[in-house]
Amino acid sequence: MSGSGQPLHNQKSIFACALIILSLSVLLVYWPVQHFEFISYDDNVYVTTNRHIQSGLTWTNIKWAFITTETANWHPLTWLSLMVDHELYALNAGGYHWTNLLLHLVNTMLLLILLSRITGSFWKSAFVAALFGLHPLHVESVAWVAERKDVLSGFFGLLTLLAYSDFVHRPARKSYYLTLFLFILSLLSKPMLVTLPFAMLLLDYWPLNRFNTNPIELFISPNQFSTGYLKQIWPFVWEKAPFFILSVISGIITIVAQHQGGATSSLTVLPFELRLINAVVSYALYIKKMFWPLDLALLYPHPLSWPLWQICLSFAVLFSLSVLVFVFRRNRPYLAVGWLWYLGMLIPVIGIIQVGNQALADRYTYLPLIGVFIMITWGMSDMLKNFKCHRMIYCFLSLGSLIFFIIISIHQLNFWQDSISVFSRSVAVSKNNAQMHYNLGIAYKDKGFYDKAIQQYRTAIELNPGDPTIYNNLGIALFLQGNFEGAVSEFNQALKIKPDHAGAHNNMGVVLYYGGEIDRAIQHLKQALSLVPEYANAHYYLALSLKSKDNLKEANEHFQKAAAINKQYQKFGGKNQFDVIMNSIEDSKRHRQ
Repeated sequence: MSGSGQPLHNQKSIFACALIILSLSVLLVYWPVQHFEFISYDDNVYVTTNRHIQSGLTWTNIKWAFITTETANWHPLTWLSLMVDHELYALNAGGYHWTNLLLHLVNTMLLLILLSRITGSFWKSAFVAALFGLHPLHVESVAWVAERKDVLSGFFGLLTLLAYSDFVHRPARKSYYLTLFLFILSLLSKPMLVTLPFAMLLLDYWPLNRFNTNPIELFISPNQFSTGYLKQIWPFVWEKAPFFILSVISGIITIVAQHQGGATSSLTVLPFELRLINAVVSYALYIKKMFWPLDLALLYPHPLSWPLWQICLSFAVLFSLSVLVFVFRRNRPYLAVGWLWYLGMLIPVIGIIQVGNQALADRYTYLPLIGVFIMITWGMSDMLKNFKCHRMIYCFLSLGSLIFFIIISIHQLNFWQDSISVFSRSVAVSKNNAQMHYNLGIAYKDKGFYDKAIQQYRTAIELNPGDPTIYNNLGIALFLQGNFEGAVSEFNQALKIKPDHAGAHNNMGVVLYYGGEIDRAIQHLKQALSLVPEYANAHYYLALSLKSKDNLKEANEHFQKAAAINKQYQKFGGKNQFDVIMNSIEDSKRHRQ
């Protein structure tokens, strides 16, 4: 806030007022989330069907959080934060949403404090923070409980940069170690923050101005390589060596976790050249969405091939912006920093290592778009400074854009109230989205709308006929509707595609049990347990099947195992809600980043 010409106490008052107004704006936009439900897409894996989360913050669960690769990721702090939420709110979804909102609110304020401190430009920093806090692309990260990892890693990431700015201004061992510690916490929340050391180098260039020469030229102008350049830049790289080492370690752990979880696609399924093309198109699409954030979906299916015109246009946009950044790199260094921040932060999730079946995801822009916001904010100020009444024009454009984004954010937030709302919206605004049709079917099934569920499952099968999970859930819906033969047929189809599908074996066993075919039921339930030994539902229905055959000793053993895994099975022989019990653990493990 230097150079404002105002007394210090006035500056503090303005800063405090801005923080209050910004905080109230974010709270008012996101206030409805406290009434939203969990959604049946990852929220089940992270909370509602996760026995570790639901048994609370114990030493056993803390250990599990640090060793598990469930959801094909390694983010122990995210698990621990959800355990704390369960201690506070049990399964009240509003509490979990409230925590996400508070973290996003704090992140918005941290960004304002950080940029004000390192740039000295309060109003520009406030506009960037407002864009961050109110932009529609960030609704997904706040309104989706399973994306706790976004807002939590953002919290520790911004704290890391704040601590780093203190270290730069007042170098000391304790501030350096604090920065390193906060960086570790950010990695433990979400491994996407592996690029943070590169962001710190960018801030060294601008606005911290720690380089006497332009480090970008080392990569752009090879003829200018010299020992002098390297000597000037190397100390800042070496200073961050522990950060880079931690990033490499985190990256290796993440790749292993994603591979073990079966979340990564092989090069035979998705060749490297298609991944590069998707990366180019995704970079451009994120920019488009930043300016025009309409028709947002939870998942955008990978098209496997993009139209040639879209590839060429995307490449032209990226190339043009890169040239613009290079041309103005000296007089407007914020352009280079913002652009490289955006490109670099997205690298872990841009699809070179393909995780899941999405082409891109709005949640991935949570921190990367800060770079574009900086480019726009500082660039708009420089463009308007020669105009008369430039401050009034700047204020008008800023407020106008914020009002536009607030309206769209409120509109987008309405689609996150429950599973049916979010999946219906995704189906409406995207094409050939088998995953969302499938999840909409699950949402309808959970609400008892079996006809609608069956319709959505059949649409998903038309789009993706090779997915056994869809047939499995179609079988569940048909049985709940009373169609015994149809259910058996769909389970058989699932097992034909994937003979080791534990969920289909379990569900076939359950249906056969209710149909009185006890011997066949036992066969399928035992097969499910051979594939997944801790399958509580299979243990329970195997116990019921064995009990009906008067094998009480073995039946009791399986009941005890079911009850130990899941408390809902503690009343042996008790009547259970079929549409609750039938949930397949196979269906709940759709891994994403």
